[in-house]
Amino acid sequence: MPFVDGEPIDAAKLGALETELNLLRSQMPKITSGQSISIDNRTQTVSSGPTIFAKNDGTRFDLKPNSVNRQTISLQGGNFKSTPVVVVSTRSAVGNADQWHPAFRIVSNSVSATSFDVFCPMPSSAKACSVYLSFIAIAP
Repeated sequence: MPFVDGEPIDAAKLGALETELNLLRSQMPKITSGQSISIDNRTQTVSSGPTIFAKNDGTRFDLKPNSVNRQTISLQGGNFKSTPVVVVSTRSAVGNADQWHPAFRIVSNSVSATSFDVFCPMPSSAKACSVYLSFIAIAP
């Protein structure tokens, strides 16, 4: 149900997007005026506040046409005590910039304190390509 540049905005798609944003907002950890986040400058880690774990080195994901393209991403190093909220972004590998732009989704009910699954359904008309995944996970 991705938005396609140049197509009119479909009310159902827009409503589904609003529902997803409201769900995400309701699951995000709340930081009130009585809470603070402290960063340890020596180790560049959060020393108090919500648990935050990010990976920006780009986990490579090779996509194949006419396939579901599912992969498990490890949260080892995040040390989560509860299930985090995860946001994923992608960038094309070198040489794939002009190819089909994949739309990744986090698999429902796959997020745990140690891992999550992403998938990218790819039509048979698309060319095989590689992308790099980055993510941030946050838990109260």
